Amino acid sequence: MSEGTSENRDSLPDNVNARLCYAALLRRLHTSEASALTVLAVLVGVGAGLGAVAFRWLIATAQHLFFDGSASFLDFLGPYRVVPVPAAGGLLVGLMTYYLAREAKGHGVPGR
Repeated sequence: MSEGTSENRDSLPDNVNARLCYAALLRRLHTSEASALTVLAVLVGVGAGLGAVAFRWLIATAQHLFFDGSASFLDFLGPYRVVPVPAAGGLLVGLMTYYLAREAKGHGVPGR
């Protein structure tokens, strides 16, 4: 099997095709597998760190928007104003699950 022909690569399983592409990339960059995996690990780590920062920002923004920002029109409830916001969120998630993702019904991991 010659690696130069695309017909031969298209007929291979995905994991073998990925290995061939990875090996060709290592040969092209003239680098070792350990250094390539180190660069990949750093990129994954930076991406995960940025994702964690974005997730914390989204949590803080949602908390400010739905709890601190709701104080003006839910003042009549006093300290109990935190009750309708999660209830509305649960209702929204329930409706989304019912109408948009019927396969997500139930709880836990589905059995086989």
